Amino acid sequence: MLRYSRAVAVAAGMLLATLPAAADSFGVQVHGILGETNLDGVELSVANGFTEPALLDARNLTFKTPGVMRGGGLRLDFLPDDNQVRFGTGLAFFEVSELEVNYAPLPDDTSLKVGDSFGFSDEIFVGAEVLKGPVYLYIDARLSLSAVFTNIELYDQERGLMGTTQYSHWTAGFGPRIGALIPIGHSLTADVGVYHRLIGGVEQWHAYVGLGYWDNGRDDEFSQELKRSARGDF
Repeated sequence: MLRYSRAVAVAAGMLLATLPAAADSFGVQVHGILGETNLDGVELSVANGFTEPALLDARNLTFKTPGVMRGGGLRLDFLPDDNQVRFGTGLAFFEVSELEVNYAPLPDDTSLKVGDSFGFSDEIFVGAEVLKGPVYLYIDARLSLSAVFTNIELYDQERGLMGTTQYSHWTAGFGPRIGALIPIGHSLTADVGVYHRLIGGVEQWHAYVGLGYWDNGRDDEFSQELKRSARGDF
């Protein structure tokens, strides 16, 4: 994932540029993500055709298993002055493992295997905090644009690896997310939650855990207690 760190940094800068100046509270969360993809039965689109003529009948590939996704993401949360509605945006990158593909018959002693696979998810969401202290429980409706890229490798029993071609799948998705901000201090929080798709998307479900830092303008009683306590310095 190292080669995508620059893209994550650029995306973070773009997301930060969307901060509304009038927002009463906003937070930045960084997460680790673990979940399952929704890829079984998905047909892949080839970017560049195989050079081997024997593979012309194998271009239409479908996944026959879901995959396991592991990665990380950045999310920005906004709370307007009345603290009744939350909204925001986010971006995640992840690797995908345990994938297999269906493909048309190939010449004897020739086979296809799934190589390195990775994806991303770009989201917007709207929701509400339904519990305000001692944890901040929230429920979001999440709309995402996601993609997965997978390298399909051609193997010959005698000659070994003969070539690699990258396939991709792009899709929009929608589903609910439930999570909780757990205050460490007045501004520093832990953030945990789970998302599950309703329609579309690369992600079937994922769980996340991370840390966030808030410009916390909440006016609820618990936030005021935190601010006055020793934890108010964090």
